[in-house]
Amino acid sequence: MKALIADKFEQSGLEGLTAIGYQVAYEPTLKGDELGKRMREDDWDVLVVRSTQITREMLDGVKIEVIIRAGAGVNTIDVAAA
Repeated sequence: MKALIADKFEQSGLEGLTAIGYQVAYEPTLKGDELGKRMREDDWDVLVVRSTQITREMLDGVKIEVIIRAGAGVNTIDVAAA
């Protein structure tokens, strides 16, 4: 499984994902078009964000199975598009 972490994330969380066999790309500065492009560059299973906005345009053509918001609510994710 492959996870793209595109926001701040605790080191213990990164270590935990790695320990259970995930390939983790920790790129907390990705935003907007750069993030959309990165999401299309590889076959990610999981996307983790915090305050980063995830829009319909960013999700077009992306095969991510799960989007996780490391925080409360889903106000930064276009849930209908996801």
